[in-house]
Amino acid sequence: MPFGSLPTSGGGLRCWQIYQGLKSRGVDVVASMPSFTFLTKKYFDQIPEDVRENLWEWHTQDEIYNRVKPDAVIYSSNWDHYNLTFKPNVPLIIDLHGSRLIETSLWGETPDITKKLNVFSKADCLLTAGQKQKMYFYGWLLQAGRIPQDEHFIRYIPISLAPETFKRIETPADEKPLFVSGGGWFPWQDQSNAIFKICSEIDSRDNGVLKIFGTPHENKSPSADELKIISIFQKVKALADNNERIQVKGYVGRDELLTEYSKANVAVELMRYNLERELAFTTRTIEYLWCGLPVLYNHYSEISDHIRDYDAGWTVDPESPDDLKMALDEIFGSEEIVRKKSENAQKLVRERFSWDKTIEPLMNFLEKPEVLKVSKPATSFNFNSSPYLSPQGNEVVLELDQNHPVKQTFVYPAEGIWALQLCLDKVSGDVGRGSVACKVKNCLGITIGKWESDLKNIKPNSYVFVTLNKILRPSGGSKGIFELELKNVDSSCKIFIKALAEAKYPLDENLNISKLIALDSLGRRQSAKALALHFTPGVGRLYKLKTQVKKAIWILKQGEIKRIFRAVLRRSPGLKPILKHFI
Repeated sequence: MPFGSLPTSGGGLRCWQIYQGLKSRGVDVVASMPSFTFLTKKYFDQIPEDVRENLWEWHTQDEIYNRVKPDAVIYSSNWDHYNLTFKPNVPLIIDLHGSRLIETSLWGETPDITKKLNVFSKADCLLTAGQKQKMYFYGWLLQAGRIPQDEHFIRYIPISLAPETFKRIETPADEKPLFVSGGGWFPWQDQSNAIFKICSEIDSRDNGVLKIFGTPHENKSPSADELKIISIFQKVKALADNNERIQVKGYVGRDELLTEYSKANVAVELMRYNLERELAFTTRTIEYLWCGLPVLYNHYSEISDHIRDYDAGWTVDPESPDDLKMALDEIFGSEEIVRKKSENAQKLVRERFSWDKTIEPLMNFLEKPEVLKVSKPATSFNFNSSPYLSPQGNEVVLELDQNHPVKQTFVYPAEGIWALQLCLDKVSGDVGRGSVACKVKNCLGITIGKWESDLKNIKPNSYVFVTLNKILRPSGGSKGIFELELKNVDSSCKIFIKALAEAKYPLDENLNISKLIALDSLGRRQSAKALALHFTPGVGRLYKLKTQVKKAIWILKQGEIKRIFRAVLRRSPGLKPILKHFI
């Protein structure tokens, strides 16, 4: 969220909208941001102290809820952040900022359908940013067994901004028309055609400027789609190196970004079609319009209709070079048309997307809330989420001994675990040298994941995040070993991690830390029995293939070879002439 000078994400801006909308109506709101996201970790030092107090980790949501004692809970922007171990006895409101499962799939990961249904089965009210999304989410509610009793169970609250009119600054004459592109570069947001076309127009006309604020995410193991986006981004940077009219700025704080928007003429957000883009009610678009930036936008989304209604930009077919050329000719050819569209853009936001107005459906619910019983998901899935993905037990803070590496044995609590996490509570003293190193080994002692970081790069309450080798990823129920050691650490340096005084399955209570100091939340000395390991689920393609092979072997052992041939035919009907003699 854009506290102070923090950069913000689309989800963060959505949270900010609801936060400010409620405050504008006299509601006391406590904001809690995740501590482990890309922007939080990168800009941790800029987060105000009072906001840091409520940064959440997966295992701290219960504590924050019990400490704050709210009258209602809103999970804004993202249903899959829900990790309370109980259903609150106050209204639980889930904000559906976008189609999260589609985003996850387009990122190359397998979505956690079971968790989504479980969260929906607990919800007392849903919020949606777009009208198109309501039908999509009704289908998920049906699967969750949560059949709404009235039409207002899903309440429409579009992306909105402050009611105050944004003040614009005259664009320098030698920069007109000044284009801007803001936000992260994601696999489901492919605007490379538009960016390259604008770069080419600026270069050939020797006129205009394009400023890009945002980058691809820093990911050590990018997917194929992410690699393609990174490649495109690098090409744009190469163009910028040779032409000062093309500028790649990266992320900046929101105040600075809005200042840049105030001087610009046109915003670029023309992305190729996919289902996520069609359903999305895009946050940055409303921010552009609020800033008086007519948007070069697609022709297939819900916001497209609003832009057309107010003549607040250009809605074009992303796959049509002719459509894009006509729009660019108008932008380069007529300052008056651009200026008029800018006025229309701000009028559109004032009349339809002002947070003091759009918050009304949520205020109506809070005035007469209803807390429902948990419903039973009405699906045919034959699996459940493991209850042990977050550690269970009495949490303590453990001071590490520089001379004693820590070894924790455990059992993988579910199939498809792809990463292990451990919270480094804090580091003090001389952190000028030394590092923390972690390894995950399988039951044979083979290393299948490792992580290491210099102490100077470790922030308070940051996480060790050890991803596991895709091929060697263990099955649920198998044993594993987690090892942690300090390397070349100064004698004055103290490192504290989260541990458990009363560990439960899947963690073994045989941690070799008897010489180390563990304290509970009241500062009392405790005997630490296990590291507070978290297990991150995520079923990948290799895991699915491995599972299918295991099933096939089992079927063969049962002497039911025909079942394998039938399964192959369902997936590859073209093989029927070959396999028909075996069925």
